[in-house]
Amino acid sequence: MPCARLTEIAPLRILIADDSQDSRMLLALYFKDSPHKVVFTYDGQQAVRRFLASQFDVILMDRQMPVLDGLAATRAIRIIESEQHRRPAAIVALTASALPSDIEDSRQAGSDTHLTKPVSKQNLLETIAALHRADSAEVPESLRLLAMSDLNRAAAPGGELSQPDSASTTDRVVFSQSR
Repeated sequence: MPCARLTEIAPLRILIADDSQDSRMLLALYFKDSPHKVVFTYDGQQAVRRFLASQFDVILMDRQMPVLDGLAATRAIRIIESEQHRRPAAIVALTASALPSDIEDSRQAGSDTHLTKPVSKQNLLETIAALHRADSAEVPESLRLLAMSDLNRAAAPGGELSQPDSASTTDRVVFSQSR
């Protein structure tokens, strides 16, 4: 079953943290005709400040940024969620860092998914839609896992990385952990 299109789900609040103006411009184009509220920041510290000031459904987090990198910002956001009893945002590491150790670092920091740049519009929007479906409060846990398997074809147990099958041309890795 294909992922729901991002335009077919309720409007989301999306925070994008990326120091590259080119990346921010491309992502702005991806969301231009969507009903979603998108907020841009240029470093991890600004992302944490924006997160403190507002609730977001999805956060797209670059890894290498000035002031505070994406891994530290992700860890800070997860701490804030825990301390303030907030519903966890879906955090997508959106980065050019594609080594297995980079992917594991994203998972350890608290990211839900790791997408490698350059990312296609379709892949990004399908990832967000699947994360949103998987995180919906009214969806039972068994269906959340099924929704996540739309992305990674076979969820790995115990929070380990699950790589797409070799026939896939996807550039994403989904972590099978509960937030």
